[in-house]
Formats: sequence, structure tokens, C-alpha cells
Amino acid sequence: MNRILKIYYSDIIEDPEQASSVLSKACARQRRMIVTGLCVRQDCLIAVMEETQLKDTVEYVFAPFPLPDEDSFIAELNRRFFGGFSTISSFLIGDTHWGLFSQTVMTRSDRNKNGNLSWP
Repeated sequence: MNRILKIYYSDIIEDPEQASSVLSKACARQRRMIVTGLCVRQDCLIAVMEETQLKDTVEYVFAPFPLPDEDSFIAELNRRFFGGFSTISSFLIGDTHWGLFSQTVMTRSDRNKNGNLSWP
């Protein structure tokens, strides 16, 4: 099973946290999904999601890249990787590079088994 979600650039620019939440929640419904691709359109992104057997929740984050030069771009990708995020895609909105990143979050039951971890 797959699911398609249209996300307008204006929504990402105005409230990237909310746009991230919409995508994360779309993937965390009864049938868990993961983003398998982004199609870049003139005024929006088309997120392609596919069903997964993963038990953990995957959270998605839209974030702008701080500087446009290549070295800063690569440094930001590395910083996010070492912060526990995977890069899904990058895209331009106007003159700003944006990225979609993902992070796997343990389920409540897994966190309860490992008592030293707390639910965010």
C-alpha cells in the first residue's frame, strides 16, 4: 500500500514544524508508512509513502540549510547525521535550500523496557 501527500512550499516556509508534524503523523497512522521519495513540483512537494513493518516511529523534519555554499551544505548534512538524522531529500524554495530529514524514535513499549530512556 502507498499514500501520497501534497505539501505546499508556502506551508513549509510559514511553519516548518507544523509541515513536519503533518508528514510524521501521516506516516504514523494505523498502517505505518515511511517516506520513500519526494517529487518536486512548481509550488509543492509530493511525498510518496509506503507501508513498512518497522515498529518504531519515524519522525520527519523540514529544515533550511544555513548557507548555500557547498562546504557548508556538506557540513550541515554531516552535523545532522551525527545528530541522529538521515537525509531524505533536499530541494529549493526560492533561493533557499531546504532538507527533509528523518529520525527513528523508539516506541513507548521499547522505552519502558529500557528504563533509562524517557518519552519526549
